[in-house]
Amino acid sequence: MSVQQEHLTMKQAPGADHAETQVEKPPKLEYSVKEADESLEAYISAISGAIIGVLATLLVLYILNGGTLRFTNPAKLSAIEASLTRVDENVGAVNQNVGIVAERLAALEGEAGVITQLQTSLTDLDSVLTAQSGRLEGLDESVAALNVTRKNFDTFTAALASALSEMGSNAAPAAESANAVEAPVAEAAPAAQTPAETAPTETAVTAALVTSAVAVDTDLAADAVQVMLFVDANGDGALDDGEAALVGSTVTLTPAQGEAVNADSTDTGALFEGLSSGEYTLSVESVPGYTLDGETSAAVTVDIDAEAGQVVYFAVAAE
Repeated sequence: MSVQQEHLTMKQAPGADHAETQVEKPPKLEYSVKEADESLEAYISAISGAIIGVLATLLVLYILNGGTLRFTNPAKLSAIEASLTRVDENVGAVNQNVGIVAERLAALEGEAGVITQLQTSLTDLDSVLTAQSGRLEGLDESVAALNVTRKNFDTFTAALASALSEMGSNAAPAAESANAVEAPVAEAAPAAQTPAETAPTETAVTAALVTSAVAVDTDLAADAVQVMLFVDANGDGALDDGEAALVGSTVTLTPAQGEAVNADSTDTGALFEGLSSGEYTLSVESVPGYTLDGETSAAVTVDIDAEAGQVVYFAVAAE
């Protein structure tokens, strides 16, 4: 676009005074479309030429370098390549770590399976042990019942032996009397020659079988133990009405730790009181008129927190 300035001169109009001074008017602006289009086309052409020149230069460099373009700052390019190398190494390390983590997870899953199997095995073992415990309790009860049966059988055997002994002693005087009737009367004279028979004789000692039993007695305190010795006339191992207690027998109480204590039995037995909790052994050392055999001792457990005390029965049956 261009602006042309024209100078206008004043022309005298017809009939005007030639003496009037000359007046200058303001310039007139003019716009030329043709010149503006030519300027824009020249600007665009210049830009296009620059772009084409850059592309041509790059093409020439590409051809001259054998198909590659070289930069003028190789240090930056080396730094970029080193950064890319480190990135590649880090990516490789990350991939390796991911693989290790995956293997560890697989191993943990396997270990979890083993732990689950172990827990199942422990549960089964606990069930088996519980069942075996029930069987052992039943076996203990059977052994206890068998022990009671054995004691009853021993008592019955002692009573039977005593009865047979009494029957034998009763049969012997009858036979002697029969022989005395058959003997001649003259042979009875030597009877006057036995004055020693009138002297007192020693008391005969009877062999006896002893059985023991422990029972709870609510009339006794928890820290007390009573010992009853009696003659078991019917051989049932229990103190029945009419069966007499043995008096004057020595009973020994021996704790698991400590000194033993002795007591003499009376018609109400031998009583030990004020005992501490623990294991004790009660034993019968002697019974007047009897030679003891069998269960002459019994073990008891004292619990001062129990509701009642205990009684130990020693049944003495003549053999």
